Amino acid sequence: MLIEWLIQFGPITGFFLVFEASGQNFLAATAVLMAAVVVATALSWYRSRQVAWFPVWSATFILVFGGATLYYADPQWLILKDTLYDGFFGFAILMSLAFRRNLLRKFFMPLFAITDRGWHILAVRWALFFLISAALNEVVRRTVTPEVWVHYKIANTLVLIVFGLYQLRLTGRERLLEEGNRLGLRLIQQKKKYHE
Repeated sequence: MLIEWLIQFGPITGFFLVFEASGQNFLAATAVLMAAVVVATALSWYRSRQVAWFPVWSATFILVFGGATLYYADPQWLILKDTLYDGFFGFAILMSLAFRRNLLRKFFMPLFAITDRGWHILAVRWALFFLISAALNEVVRRTVTPEVWVHYKIANTLVLIVFGLYQLRLTGRERLLEEGNRLGLRLIQQKKKYHE
C-alpha cells in the first residue's frame, strides 16, 4: 500500500520539496517531477507487468508540458498542463457516459468491484471534479504568479486526496458482496482472476 501511494504521489511531493528547497526554483522542481514520474511509471509496470493507462496518460502530459517548460524556461507550460489534463479527462468521462461506455469503469475495473449504479455515480462525480479543477486552475493561472500557483497546487492535491478517500463511502455502499471488500475494493483473488 505504501509503495502504491509513493507511485501515485511521490513525483508531485518531490516537486513541492525541491521547489521549496531550491528557493522556489520552478525549473529545477519541474526537472525532478519529470524524472520522478518516469521512475514511478516504470516501478508501476515492474510491480504489475501491465500498462495502467491512466498513470501513463498522466505521465505523458507531465513529460510533454514539463519538457516545454524546461525548453522555453517558462513555468506557464506546466501550469497550463493542469487545465488541459483535468479538462480533457472531465470531458472524456462525460462523453463516455453519453455513449454508455463508462471510461472510469474501463480504467478502474481491476481495482473496484461495485455495481453499475455505483460506477455511474462515481464517473459523474469525478467528471465534475475534473472540470471544476480545470476551471479553477485556469483562473489561478491567469491571476497569480507561478510561485503562488505552486501553493494552490498543494492545496488542490490535498483536496484531490480527500475527495478520493470520500468516494470510498460510495464504493463501499455499492460493492459487489462476493467480489469486493467493505470499501468496494476488489478482493486479491478476484484481481488475479480478472487479469488472467
